Amino acid sequence: MDKKNLVGLFIGFMITSGVLMAFILAPLAQNQPLTVIKRAPSFTLINQDNQTVTLENFENKIILIGFMYTACQDEFCPLMTTHFKLLQSDLFPKLDTDFQMLSITLDPLYDTPERLKTYGSDYGANFSVWQFLTAHTQAEINKVVDDYNVISYAKDFFEWFNTTINNSTSGFKLSIHHENETYPAELVHSWVSVLIDRTLMIRKIYTSVSWIYSIAKDDILGLI
Repeated sequence: MDKKNLVGLFIGFMITSGVLMAFILAPLAQNQPLTVIKRAPSFTLINQDNQTVTLENFENKIILIGFMYTACQDEFCPLMTTHFKLLQSDLFPKLDTDFQMLSITLDPLYDTPERLKTYGSDYGANFSVWQFLTAHTQAEINKVVDDYNVISYAKDFFEWFNTTINNSTSGFKLSIHHENETYPAELVHSWVSVLIDRTLMIRKIYTSVSWIYSIAKDDILGLI
């Protein structure tokens, strides 16, 4: 057997092994108790109805927070929002007093309350249980992004590289420059959502690798 065929067989084996491990580990993950990670950082933002919202407004509820922006062109934001829509369909109205979903934009200057309301409506959001949050300034969102360890930076890599090197900083956050609200930002960002319990303690952090819808649903029901 030549070298090319051996490499192909090895790659095929690795892919098959990965798929099998996912099937094996998913049920195990569902049975793992959720430990307390840390207290969820507080924030004050505005929702799709231009109302001030704080994290503490939702104390005594299970909270799922996700980070996105409406002009996102990759698969992450639409997929996360679709997951949230599925959770709304599966868990409401029976959990309408116990569970709250919050989608926080990474691009507040473009994602005004009005634009977020249109975006949420397009996904069939029930705003009493699924709110979309923004801020008046990028700095306010950057603070939340930092607090929740979300990576988000302008898509212009050279701007990011020069800023990082010149300022000797390890952060990824850059000011997103808008002339006005007409043009959305282009962002590179991590896919992060956070599950918070009734006492405002973080119990699980989901990423693009660990975001399995059935597991997230079980995690939520396990905290009710």
